[in-house]
Amino acid sequence: MEPIANQNSATNFAKRGTLIALAIAFLTFDLLAASISWLSNNEGPPWAPLFVIGLVTVQINLIAFWTAVGPGRMVVRIPWMVLAITLAYVCLHTGAELFSGERMRQEEKSLIAGVMLFAWLAVTLTLVVYRAITRRRLIRTDQSSASSVKFHLRHLIVGTALCGATLAVLKWAGYPVFGVFDLDRNFYIGVGIAAVVNLLITIPVILAAFRWSALWWRRIVTLVSITVVVTTCEVFIFTMLEGMDDLWLVLAIYQMMNLTQCFGLLLSLLVIRYAGYELQVADGARDAATDESPVAVVADPWTEEG
Repeated sequence: MEPIANQNSATNFAKRGTLIALAIAFLTFDLLAASISWLSNNEGPPWAPLFVIGLVTVQINLIAFWTAVGPGRMVVRIPWMVLAITLAYVCLHTGAELFSGERMRQEEKSLIAGVMLFAWLAVTLTLVVYRAITRRRLIRTDQSSASSVKFHLRHLIVGTALCGATLAVLKWAGYPVFGVFDLDRNFYIGVGIAAVVNLLITIPVILAAFRWSALWWRRIVTLVSITVVVTTCEVFIFTMLEGMDDLWLVLAIYQMMNLTQCFGLLLSLLVIRYAGYELQVADGARDAATDESPVAVVADPWTEEG
């Protein structure tokens, strides 16, 4: 029995390692984002930059997804996710500065930070509502829902350390925390429209990855159809607000960006599922947690279920 147990432990460790590999891959991509964007070389449609935007959006959605419905308590998850969104920003602007050989202007920093911050908050709040309605959250298949909601002293220590690490990174990188609130009003309108479009794509992708039982080709056709329709409406709204030349080219570009986001997010969520996580109803977690050992602190100031 012991060799079997060791084999299962090694398999579980390898699956967890895929999440670390996914995080490293995204941070590496952020460092290379500026050089990838340059592939268009300012000639013809900006396919490469929009491909980059699509994958950056995937990262923001993943961070928001883990913030809202991830395992454990929210008071534990938030410091980790704030650090994650900060590292993504730092890698993006550091890679851009290394590629260009020049310091990024404060306005550009504020623009990137504003998009990432408000997009993360918008998706997180929406997924919190989704979690409240469906009572579903990520739970490891080899762990009970009760054990994943316990709050230990080490969580407080780790959370405090993460907050300190995040502040240190912000100070080093010059993160324009307050500058994001001084952006033009049109910026907020554009981000608001993009956030709605993003959510209309993100929710079906989550359902396709974790909930839908249809054949995969049907899921893919459904996701493509939703993305195409939502993107067409997005371009139509932007055209009414600002006007656009060469409408069909603009539509094709936006379709590529949103389809990249759609299937990039789908593949990332499937990696999370492969690592042993499922979206499960957590209604019984509260009652079960009260029967656990008193070593764990059951209550916290955020929520009973995190």
